[in-house]
Amino acid sequence: FPVTIRQIIETIGKLKKTKIRIINVPKVMVNVFAFLGDYLRLPLNTKRLTKMTKNLVVSNQKIKNDLGIDSLPLGTLEGLEKTINDFIEN
Repeated sequence: FPVTIRQIIETIGKLKKTKIRIINVPKVMVNVFAFLGDYLRLPLNTKRLTKMTKNLVVSNQKIKNDLGIDSLPLGTLEGLEKTINDFIEN
């Protein structure tokens, strides 16, 4: 199932035992900053905002087909947690 950026951030915070503050910024404000970024050469511009906010869904079907299996041993969030823990421990 798809995982959101918010879920990834919350999972990292949980595993690092760090309090995460997610700030909800009005969409119109972000769009204005991105528009200004186009003209003021700021790090946030409309092109980057589009890339950051579009849906990115990746299928693991090719991996399963190549390995000749029906399902992977871990779910999405379980795999994410295992990966993050490996980074924290090493």
